[in-house]
Amino acid sequence: MKQRLSYLIREFRMKKGWTQEEMSRHSGLSQRMISNLEQSLPGYSIRLDYAKKLAKVMDMSLSEFIETIDIDEED
Repeated sequence: MKQRLSYLIREFRMKKGWTQEEMSRHSGLSQRMISNLEQSLPGYSIRLDYAKKLAKVMDMSLSEFIETIDIDEED
């Protein structure tokens, strides 16, 4: 089952036992950005360069990362 971005980031971070600050250091994104992405705040979307950094730290290709977060929502 495909996962939303916020869930993917948080679950990966928790499995590693990392704080948001540690995830920030490993990914090169700010702690605030990690927090905002995990919270799925309105108006926040992920830029391609951020997606590349997260995919790299999660040991995924960019296409795998995008496929994982790309959900067809049927309400």
